[in-house]
Amino acid sequence: MKKKKQTPLWRITPPDGPVSYLFGTVHAPDSRAFIWFEPAVERLLSCDCYAGEFDLGEIGMDVFDAGIRLPEGQTLKELLPRGAWKQLEFLAHKRLGTHAGVLNGQHPFVVWSALIKSNLQHDYEASPDEMLWQTAMNAGKTVAGMESYSSQIDIVRRIPVKSHVTSLVRFLKYHRRAQHQTDNMLKMYATGNIQELARIARKSLRENRSILSDERNAGMAVRFEELSSGQSLFCAVGVAHLGGSMGLLRLLKQRGMRIEPDEKSLELFQR
Repeated sequence: MKKKKQTPLWRITPPDGPVSYLFGTVHAPDSRAFIWFEPAVERLLSCDCYAGEFDLGEIGMDVFDAGIRLPEGQTLKELLPRGAWKQLEFLAHKRLGTHAGVLNGQHPFVVWSALIKSNLQHDYEASPDEMLWQTAMNAGKTVAGMESYSSQIDIVRRIPVKSHVTSLVRFLKYHRRAQHQTDNMLKMYATGNIQELARIARKSLRENRSILSDERNAGMAVRFEELSSGQSLFCAVGVAHLGGSMGLLRLLKQRGMRIEPDEKSLELFQR
């Protein structure tokens, strides 16, 4: 992809429907996640319907995390190797402002997710996704989800707890490297390099990439087609879902839609 074509905001035109948009976001209140926010809001306000990964009106993100806990009788301290538990004690205090005992009954995915988020800055009270959803609500737009709350919970639970533990242990061992990778990915996002972002994200998912990425993208492509039938849609999902051979852009093109980089967002490179 040529540099001038790099953007997380895309114009999607169905064969017999109005123009819609697909926007790749970063799920964090980090100022580096907002570089593309202005053109995204402008396109959102021109559309009939807004769809995030799931409808935030259905249930809040904090409740989503709380909805995934370890099975009865299991604890993180028992599941983690001793060295990993000691590292979690350190990071829980340093990064999360709590002690590891509070996390003992949490699902390893929830703990991993919280630690990943701790690598990000908290410059705003809400993430771009939350602000876009609120903008759509304030403007009286129809609001929907590309997935449901329950389906996202089910996706996490389909993966064995042992596999989630392995991912958490890997993060705890290489947490400094993870911080560096997070910073690099945000730099890529600032330049709109969605293809490299997708490649790195899929690689990091390892044996779970089919469940956490490919299958979800296929379902989102179907949902996008449904929601954009007869109305203009603005869809915002994690930027890692856009690029690659199994990404949403390729899947939507295979469904007969014309995909083009949004001209308004490309103007950011000319400022």
